[in-house]
Amino acid sequence: MKFSLVGSRCIGFAACITAIELRSIAQVIEEQELCRFPYSFFSLVDYPFEPAVLALGTLGVLLCLFPCALFFTLLCPVTFTLLLSDIRMYSNHLYLLSIFSLMAALCYSHQKNEEPARDSYRFLFQWQLGLTYFFAALTKINAFYLSGGIVNAYWSDTSLLPLPDFLRTFEVFTCVALCSIVAECCLAFAVFLKRRLSMTLPLAFLFHVGLILTATSTQVLGVSAFSLLMMAGWLATREHYTQ
Repeated sequence: MKFSLVGSRCIGFAACITAIELRSIAQVIEEQELCRFPYSFFSLVDYPFEPAVLALGTLGVLLCLFPCALFFTLLCPVTFTLLLSDIRMYSNHLYLLSIFSLMAALCYSHQKNEEPARDSYRFLFQWQLGLTYFFAALTKINAFYLSGGIVNAYWSDTSLLPLPDFLRTFEVFTCVALCSIVAECCLAFAVFLKRRLSMTLPLAFLFHVGLILTATSTQVLGVSAFSLLMMAGWLATREHYTQ
């Protein structure tokens, strides 16, 4: 099945999840009576945050139901506006949602006789995927992460698949930390290996399922959105190689 059907629904679901998560963040800020606008890039504008979240969620639902370049194109300004609305609303998967929806809109907004242009955009989509994995692995190469401290906090009792108590040891956390770095490094380069794509695509899927299952209850929404966006990138890569 082509990326225009499956990949667009991945981005659509990611948009819906992101809208839910950002709305919950906004609610916390409102309950704490914090003023958003001094932190905003639009500090002179009384920015209506809630309508933008509603627009993001609506576009996500429409993209799930009706895969269309129009919804991709509309999704881009909404997500960029959300990104600029308040520094504290920033999130990595929201940033990726902006980039991926823009690239997807470029991929499928051309006429059928402009296949070379679409192929170039799919290639850029593929590069974004590889760079995301590469820098994700690069930022993990530090003493604190390699000690297993972050894995210990991340893979907690509130995860969908909690780690048994007898495995919650320094050695296990260090091993998981090393494996995650190796996995992301391998995926960063595997996305460019055409002959290995049939093998790496299901492995990438299992990797992101693992991230979702081990995420804490407070992070599972963001990790799910990130994983959907990355799988959309893998589907665009597959279509790039099968054209």
